[in-house]
This record gives sequence, structure tokens and C-alpha cells, in this order.
Amino acid sequence: MTYYHRALAIYGGRIISPIDRTAQLYEASKIANTIASIYLTLGQTEQAIETYQQALAIDRRTTPGWTEASTLSNLGTTYRIAGQLEPALATYQQAASIYTETSSNPYEAVKLFNQLGMLYQEQGQFELALTVYQQGLAMVAEQSEEFQSVDRILTLENISRLYQAQGQTEQATHYAEQATTALTQASVDSYGIESPFRGADLLQKIGRFYLVNSQLERAASYFDRAMAIASQHTTGNPDVILNGILVEYTRHGQVAPAIPYQQRYIAMLQDRGLSANTASSLRRLATMYQTVGQLDLALSTYQQALTNYQDSDREYGGQTDEIAQTLLGIGAIYEAQEKPEQALTAYQQALTLYQTEQTEDSLQHIHVLDALAKFYNTQGQGDQAEPYAQQAQTLRDRLLH
Repeated sequence: MTYYHRALAIYGGRIISPIDRTAQLYEASKIANTIASIYLTLGQTEQAIETYQQALAIDRRTTPGWTEASTLSNLGTTYRIAGQLEPALATYQQAASIYTETSSNPYEAVKLFNQLGMLYQEQGQFELALTVYQQGLAMVAEQSEEFQSVDRILTLENISRLYQAQGQTEQATHYAEQATTALTQASVDSYGIESPFRGADLLQKIGRFYLVNSQLERAASYFDRAMAIASQHTTGNPDVILNGILVEYTRHGQVAPAIPYQQRYIAMLQDRGLSANTASSLRRLATMYQTVGQLDLALSTYQQALTNYQDSDREYGGQTDEIAQTLLGIGAIYEAQEKPEQALTAYQQALTLYQTEQTEDSLQHIHVLDALAKFYNTQGQGDQAEPYAQQAQTLRDRLLH
């Protein structure tokens, strides 16, 4: 975040080179949009709104076009997530007007029309929702053929849901069948061979769209459909799809919904007997549990990870940092559970690893020393904390300077 702010500050409200004015405005807007998206991921919606408005001010210094519409779309989504539905609607409508008037960037325009349609539908304005969905469907045809499938399926299924909500089952079925046909056709490669991975990948991308819009249940439904397709075929690459889903949840700061997928990933690794990979995945799952406050599950999962790392270390070696990091996690859980003796034991075990194996020149070793210093300070034992803080600083100076 700091570096993005520094990059944006370089522009300082001015253009460095008049020759590259348009390109520089585009870059400045892109940086501001990125900063705003980070604020949104962190749940800081007010800062996100302010930064998107800053990006809009940059966009409007050049000819109105798809960059302004894109920023407006992002701002509208932020308003909607914040529960500010009236400004969300007005902002989406501004973006839709720009896309319609300029016929620019049909790739983003289709998603914007779907966002606007969903908002109209939530407000019970079914005719307006249908109109913008149909506009989005028409814009799909303006895209390059290889990019049409995701947006076509997305829009057809939204229209189907709209009709279903109105009790018009026949129309709903008609559009649902079109969506199924589009998915089937898109799942065939250029040689005419069915490729389940292609279909699963398309559904994963639709899931990402809903995740960006904080439609978590709908996102999960598409992710589950993607996994179901990928898992049914030996060529479906379920681990690739599963990894992609986990990356999306991580990118958007959604920890709790990611937990079931992380559990599935671990089960997949265990079936393959990949102990080292299983250990790191268990530790990641433990961190997820810790983040959402499920401390007992976090502790037991850290302990499973520790056992796996220790087994791998006995067989192959080289797991000192991973074991130490897992012990730090265990110590943090014990501290949160107000069990200082167990926490201290875990931290000291981590420290002993480096002392015993004489691998003390490690960044992870610094983290262990810092954890011990923080622990003693928390316990009100500053005299005990000081030696560890000094050792950490000495090692940090040696390794980082």
C-alpha cells in the first residue's frame, strides 16, 4: 500500500510529460483504483470510496471513456457493498451511459450491465433488470469470440434467475438451457475434443465475478460447480481449479468461505501421500481458523502440521524454518487462550531448533526472537524481554544491511 501511495504521489496532480499525457493519466488512475481495491479488501469502505473518487478526478482530465466507466463500476460496487444502494445505482447508471454512448470496452461493459441488473432485481425493478441484462447480452457479441463464453453464460443465467423470481418458469428454463448449451460448446477445444477443464475454468471465472461483488453464496455455487466438473474427469485438473479458487478467496480477503476448499485441498494431498505439501497446507488452514477465531481447531491443525513437518524433517531434513513458524503459530494460540506457560514452551522449542542445528542466520530466527521478546513484555517482564529484543536486532542488522 505504501508504495502505491508513493507512486500516486509522484504524479502530484500534474502530468510529468505532456507528450505522454494520456498514458500517464491512465497509469495514475490504475494506481488509484488498485489502492481503493486494497482498502475494500481490508473492509475500509470509506477510504475505498474516497480513493475511487480520486481516480475519477484523474479519469475526467482526459476524454471520457472506458477508464472512467471502469472506475465508476468499481465505485458503484463499493457503494453497494457498503449498503449505500442509491449512490450505487446512480454510479452504475453513469458507467452504463458511458459504455452505451462510446461503445467502449465491451468486456467490462457486460459485467457492469450484470451488476446493474442485479441491483435493479434486488429492488424489485424487474423490467429495468431485464433491459440491462439484454443490453449486456447484446454486447457479448461485440467481444472477440474467444472471450465471449464467460459473459454469455453469466448473463444468460442471470436472465434465467430473473424470470424464475417472477414465476415465469418457461422463460427461465429457456435461458437456463441456452446457458448450458453455451457451457457445453465452450468446453470443446479447437480439435473438437471435450475438455472438462475449460468448462470448469469458465465457471470459476464466473464465481470470481460474484466474489468481487461480495455475492458469497452465489460465488460458492459456481466454484462448487467448477469443482464438480473437474473432479468427474481424470483430465479435469481439480487441483488447478481448487488452487485457483483459494487464490481468489485470498485475494479478496475472504477467509471463512475459503476454509472448506482448503480442507478439500488437504484431503487431495493426503490421498497422494505428499507429506511436505500437506504440512504447509495444514499450517495455512490453521492460520485460517486462527483468523476467524476458531482457536481450538487452529491449535489442533497446527499440531497436525507440526507432526507432518517433523516427519518430513527426519526423512529429508531442511524443515527448521517451517517447524519454527508452526511453533510460533501454536504459541500465539496458547497466548490467545491465556495459557502463557504452554505458549512459552512453544516459543522456546522454536528457539532451541536454531541453537541445536546451528542455523541461526535465518529471518525466521528473528521472528522467534521477536515473539519471545513480545511475550515477556506482554507478561510484564521487560528485563526478560530485553535480551531477546537485542539478539533480534543484532541478527536483523547482520542479515538485512
